[in-house]
Amino acid sequence: MRDEDILDAARAIRPRLSGALADEIDQLLARADGGEDVADALLEVLTGDDALRDEARRLLDRQVDTSRGADSGGYGMADSAGYAALPGYAVPSAEIMYGCGECDYEYPVFEVGEPVPHCPHGHGALGRVGGR
Repeated sequence: MRDEDILDAARAIRPRLSGALADEIDQLLARADGGEDVADALLEVLTGDDALRDEARRLLDRQVDTSRGADSGGYGMADSAGYAALPGYAVPSAEIMYGCGECDYEYPVFEVGEPVPHCPHGHGALGRVGGR
């Protein structure tokens, strides 16, 4: 949400308030009119009270993000500028197998840089035995 949205919500809620809370919002709005950045402080005041929080939530209802997402590309939608599916089929890459030269223990590595453990049977470092 933008700072302007928070200021607009505070201005819409303010006429229904009285007392110290109204004075605090008035002071913050006056500072905002003077060019000061008070949106965070206003949001803190508006969300500090349960009733105000509900009203602020209603006024600051989040807009739907239509600029990206799975529904905006490659699925027959007219606007596919925000998302494009990967070409081809998603197939897991082949693992690289490491094994012990003295027993039948093997360990698959799926990611570059993944550490290769030693043989759990105490035979030392594993060596590459297969895969790409």
